[in-house]
Amino acid sequence: MTVKSQPATPIDTIKDPEFKTIMIDGLFGDLNPERGTITFFYDSSDIETIAETGEIRIKKIYRHLILDLRMSPEKWVSIARWMGQQADYYENWRREQVK
Repeated sequence: MTVKSQPATPIDTIKDPEFKTIMIDGLFGDLNPERGTITFFYDSSDIETIAETGEIRIKKIYRHLILDLRMSPEKWVSIARWMGQQADYYENWRREQVK
């Protein structure tokens, strides 16, 4: 029996009408046998200025959860490995810039 290779299926990348760019301060992640989760957030704060000294004090930090992604454990691991590779490439590039 001969296995014939098929031509690659073309992929057309289309930007969804609801697509947007957001800045984040961090993420939470969870991985279990049923699913992987990544939740992105940004922080804002409530500050006050003490009139007598002019000192600024943070009264409270608000963590805004802005996007919760759910996926298969396999997809989560694939994304984590890809991000690790990108981090390695970046760190190697930074080391080269210092030389």
